[in-house]
Amino acid sequence: DVVRTAGTVRRHLRHRLVALGGSTAALAGALDRLAAGPPVDVVTGEVGGDAAGPVALAFPGQGDVRDALLPLAARFPVVRAALDEAADAYREARGGGLDALLRADRPATGRPTDVAQPTLVVAGVALAELWRSWGLPVDHVLGHSVGEYAALGVAGALSLADAVRLAAHRGRLMADHLPPGAMLAVLADRPTVDALATGSPLELAAVNGPTQHVLAGPPDAVAAAADRAARLGVATRRLPVDRAFHSAAVAPVLGPLREMAAAVEFRQTRLPLVSALDGRVRPPGWRPDAEHLWRHAREPVRWHDAVSTLAAEGVATVVEAGADGVLTALAATTIPAGGTGAGPRWVPSQRRGFDPAAGLWRAVAELHVAGVPLDWSALADGHGGRRVTLPSYPFQRRRFWVTPAPSVTPAPAAAPVPAAAPAFVGDPSADAASPASPASLASPADGAVLERVRALTAERLGLAAAEVDPDTGFFALGADSLLLITMSREIERDFAVRVPVRDLFTTVDTPRRLATAITAAAPQTGPGATPPAASPPAAAGGPSGDGARPVPGELVGVVRQQLDLMRQQLALLGAAAG
Repeated sequence: DVVRTAGTVRRHLRHRLVALGGSTAALAGALDRLAAGPPVDVVTGEVGGDAAGPVALAFPGQGDVRDALLPLAARFPVVRAALDEAADAYREARGGGLDALLRADRPATGRPTDVAQPTLVVAGVALAELWRSWGLPVDHVLGHSVGEYAALGVAGALSLADAVRLAAHRGRLMADHLPPGAMLAVLADRPTVDALATGSPLELAAVNGPTQHVLAGPPDAVAAAADRAARLGVATRRLPVDRAFHSAAVAPVLGPLREMAAAVEFRQTRLPLVSALDGRVRPPGWRPDAEHLWRHAREPVRWHDAVSTLAAEGVATVVEAGADGVLTALAATTIPAGGTGAGPRWVPSQRRGFDPAAGLWRAVAELHVAGVPLDWSALADGHGGRRVTLPSYPFQRRRFWVTPAPSVTPAPAAAPVPAAAPAFVGDPSADAASPASPASLASPADGAVLERVRALTAERLGLAAAEVDPDTGFFALGADSLLLITMSREIERDFAVRVPVRDLFTTVDTPRRLATAITAAAPQTGPGATPPAASPPAAAGGPSGDGARPVPGELVGVVRQQLDLMRQQLALLGAAAG
């Protein structure tokens, strides 16, 4: 109920918070723990200007998508539809069931290339369709290695069926015709990487960042390069593949791959595509061809160039449509974190250690607090929840607890003082020296009067007197019309000065102005006299009952003040409307 109402009915403000949990109790616990600082299951952020900016979808070229794809297909119909279409295309291309292959136990050496590559493509396209159904605005697409096939599909250049068929044939050709090979990630600059490859058959297969490179070649040559790097203190990591992709080893499959690509109907792109072949933008209307896919298989992946181009294009947020967040992790080591001016913000659709749905909801949370617009009606669709009445924001901080009457010590008897009519601030019949005139309002406020006005304001608003700025308007402090009516009565009681409620909206609308008007209008009993202090209310149940409830005449006065105020408000509304 809260998610649907807050997402679809409430206005989304600049300061944002999303709590994550699998139950009502978990969500309540996440909010309870906020007092000790934002816990891991709460995401907060502040939207500034156009911080969201353009959004790109990025598709990885490695990772085992089985643990994410099948659970998401069971939960989200749009993912299920993409997987069904891909399964039909794979069956046509390879003669097997893609679902069964995904459910099979993964071999120790990883999934066969002809299964891994098409499943990466379908996972990317399925996640892209899911994000689109949730209203994510997509301005650019790009893919790492075989991930570019998914980017081509999402950009409109390939149908999902053609992208899956091409990836399946590409994977089968490489599995059948490439010799055994290996790939080594090297965390070093380009001269160091070139030195490690000198005198060996190793080739540069990928440039992922200024100090992130990948070498590919025969397994023994890769092992020797890793040993040399260790002696030099250079960090390396062997990739979980058994072929040397993007190297001379792929030469036997390039001819057949070109022939298959030539038989595919390519269409014009609908979105800008940043190709990792060379880092350049292909604008909408570009049509790929077999030559592009031939070069894409043979030449190194220039991922860093592609990501740098995204930043130059003004892309502020990149959503990774893949299984493990591998591209997001790579960006964290090569591009400064942050928003505009420091490289795009990366948000993975899936995270290691999260189940698939939890990973998606965390991504939704990060996008929302960053200001990226999403369709909350679509997000809540199919998950229950009603529109309900939620509490409004507690900016006024008003208290409604009954405060016990203070004990009263009887004062010494004094000579009776003749009753005097209260002074009237803003009385139309008053002369030029009346408190409502500019000259009288310019008089300094008595300090004791100002402190009493601040105390009255604080009592009504549930604040400490120190929190009441004497030069801040009553409405800005959190007052409303009914509260000002009450204050008008209390001022008359404490100071014998009548202040029309309308003046609290206009000429005496701050504590200092009100105190100045009271000081000027209060009756004087002698030189240097100060206004009378507040009288404590009579105890409830006394002879007159004044401390318990107002007499009927006072009620009539309150009602008249309310009606007068309503007439003024209606007049203002009428003037604003016409």
